Parts: sequence; C-alpha cells; structure tokens
Amino acid sequence: MASPPFLPELVRAQHLGMTYRGEVVAAEWLTTQAYNGLTFVELVQPLAGQSMFHDYLNQYPAGGAQHFAYRISVSDFEEVVGKFQAKGYEIISEVDHPIARMAFFNTYETIGAVTEIMGITPEGWNAVEQMKSSN
Repeated sequence: MASPPFLPELVRAQHLGMTYRGEVVAAEWLTTQAYNGLTFVELVQPLAGQSMFHDYLNQYPAGGAQHFAYRISVSDFEEVVGKFQAKGYEIISEVDHPIARMAFFNTYETIGAVTEIMGITPEGWNAVEQMKSSN
C-alpha cells in the first residue's frame, strides 16, 4: 500500500512473511491497488516463484477474479478465521503484517475464488483512509 494509486509495486512474499501452504516462499508479483468509488481494486501480476496467484494463472491463463477480501478489525480476526476453519475451509496463504493480518481460504468450490479475511490494525485503517483520500 506504499505506492501512489495505479503505480505497480513489487511485492516479495518473504518480506511479508507470507506463507503458502504452510511454508514461507520465494515468490514475487507486481500489485496495483486503488479505490474506484467505494470499491477497492487490486491487480496482481505474478512474476517468479510459487504462490496462490501463480497457481491461479496456471489454472486460468486468461485471468479473472482470484480472490475477494473482507476487512474486519484485527480484534475479530481469530474468531472469523476460526469460523472458516470450523466449516472446513483450508488456509492457502497467511500474512502477519503491521497493518493487517491476512488469511486466504480455499473457497473455490463455494464461490469460485479465494476468500481473504483481513484483520486491519489501527495503523492499517489509517493506511486505508490515506488510500481512499488519494483518489
């Protein structure tokens, strides 16, 4: 979220401490994030390594909606993640970042995409507001 709107940012999974199927991986991608009205849009271009983004493009070479994100307070994160796990949804990837804790669930059979639960920290809510106001 550091780049101004519409400028691609190189993301390295190791810098995020991002796990994929339980392991920290050496994956890279470009991401562009911005708001269109009240809708947050993130575009991801996988570059190297293995991640859920790479797997998605291997299965769907034309691209599409790989995941849908839901923002909640970080204080509710464990409870919501627990509910998804109790329903049998597998965690594909996780991130524990200063602005958000994120869990990506395999919900392909249910909704045709991954579901991301974002537990936003107070610093994260400030970053969200800055991004909204920069559009």
